[in-house]
Amino acid sequence: ARRALKRRVEDTQVWFFDLDDNHASSPAKTLAKQAAGTSYFSYQYLGWGMATAWALMTKGNVTESQRWRAYVDTFLQDHDTLENVRKQWTSERVKQSLYPGVGEFCQSVSHAWRFYVTRNIAEVAEAFAETLGFTGFIPEAERKESVVEHFLLEHPGFERYGVEGDSECDGAMADVLRFYNRDVLAICSMDKPREPLPMFDVTVSKDRNGLVEIVQS
Repeated sequence: ARRALKRRVEDTQVWFFDLDDNHASSPAKTLAKQAAGTSYFSYQYLGWGMATAWALMTKGNVTESQRWRAYVDTFLQDHDTLENVRKQWTSERVKQSLYPGVGEFCQSVSHAWRFYVTRNIAEVAEAFAETLGFTGFIPEAERKESVVEHFLLEHPGFERYGVEGDSECDGAMADVLRFYNRDVLAICSMDKPREPLPMFDVTVSKDRNGLVEIVQS
């Protein structure tokens, strides 16, 4: 199984990676906790916080992306705020925030095209993509499967894809690739062992050192 996984990783031509809570503890949540673009005393920020707490309590984590979208639309729009975010996320900070082994794994698949498909804003996605030498990034991706479908139609020559994420919306990227009869290796990262999501082929720890060991063996 280890040899088969190693071979599939080596054969992959294009990777689509999720960012938040997959490669690093969520930069989006960090920005929201810092009250980026607003202040802790703003009525709007307090209102957003209460609405978010209520949504998470009543509907669970499925609402996270909607609440982040609301945050971006309300607080992360003006030039100065976004410039401050860009300055915060230096290459050094990106490296420090990565889960163990993530940088090494991304380096080990550098023969392939590598993209972030993320709901995070461009300023954060770009910092991570540049630090890791990625081919590109698609920020504020509300429907990740649509991003992947668009890529497929624009680049019909690629046959073997990798998807790595931690949620159903990341798994949807793998599903659309399968729909178009592409060979897909879908990896789900987990902070603790639980029932794997059905769209993924392999589950790994947030600490990627075990995966790196397999790939580099």
